[in-house]
Amino acid sequence: APDVMRHFATQDYGGLDVEDQLAAVTQPTLVLSGRHDRTCCVEAGADMADRLPDARFTVFENSAHMLFAEEEARYLSIVRDFLDEATATWAPPST
Repeated sequence: APDVMRHFATQDYGGLDVEDQLAAVTQPTLVLSGRHDRTCCVEAGADMADRLPDARFTVFENSAHMLFAEEEARYLSIVRDFLDEATATWAPPST
C-alpha cells in the first residue's frame, strides 16, 4: 500500500550494513539495478559491484525496484546467462 511504502521509505527501518564484508564474498555475484529505483539507486548498485571481487553489474533502464516484473524478458535472459556462466565451471565439493 502506498501509505505503508511512504512510511518505511522515510524511516530507518532496520537496514543491514555489511559493506565491509563484500570483499570477502567468494561466489560470482550478479548485481541488478533499475534506473528509476528510489530504494536502491544505480550508484549504490555500482558501488556494491565495485566492492565485490567477482561481480557482474547490469542496469535496467526502464525499471524501478521491480525490474523482474517491469522488464521480465530481459531480466530472465540476464539471470539465465549469469547462471549458465557461473555453473559452467562449478564442480561439487569432493567428499
